[in-house]
Amino acid sequence: MGRKVIEVWAGGNEEPPSPNDIFTKCEQTGKISGLRNNKKIYMKFLQNFAKTVYGKSFGVQSKSNMLSTYLPSGLEGFLVLAYTNGYEVWKSEGIKRRSRTNTLVDEDDSTDTNSDGISDLSSEAQNHRPKYKFTANGRGSKTGEGWTAEGLALYNGLASAICMQRKDLTSGATFESEFLNYTMTNASQRRTEDEEEIDMHGDWGVVNTDYLVSQSADVSDPDAEEEIGQY
Repeated sequence: MGRKVIEVWAGGNEEPPSPNDIFTKCEQTGKISGLRNNKKIYMKFLQNFAKTVYGKSFGVQSKSNMLSTYLPSGLEGFLVLAYTNGYEVWKSEGIKRRSRTNTLVDEDDSTDTNSDGISDLSSEAQNHRPKYKFTANGRGSKTGEGWTAEGLALYNGLASAICMQRKDLTSGATFESEFLNYTMTNASQRRTEDEEEIDMHGDWGVVNTDYLVSQSADVSDPDAEEEIGQY
């Protein structure tokens, strides 16, 4: 996912939505709102990034089936969580690359990148670079290893909110039918991207989804809990 977000930022033609554009969380109650209710933003977000957690067949599925028939709510929640976790890191790297392409850069300024597509910097520069929000950031740790309690709680809230939105007989069904039409309309523009191989583990800003699930607190919606257990 990280490489995809970086590429969009670096291209300069559009800016990926911020997590605040996708959903909001009430500080008092912890309740999640937005997501499918932010219809236009969320549809584009899913089309652009859902295949990074689902796989390359997402493009085919999204043009022929209703979203809830192939993308479990737990996996949809994880998509939003992983995006939120790494957004600031990937945004910073994308803007940096965009700047480099628009200016002359000395050879000494060139940097290598790690498995996430993030530039390897000096220790001093590392200290000033944006950090992953809910996972380990230590130089000696694997990228995004280990979830914080805040990250686990957000995952549960996202998965529960998505389940509730899917069950809404009006807005839930409307969103899914409109998303199907949206992906079919844009199919010809994205055919090449849908056929690309997706690295399923290399650049989400996380390493092990099993850790997330095993440490996750109970989800209030029983359907959400069942689906989350599959991941």
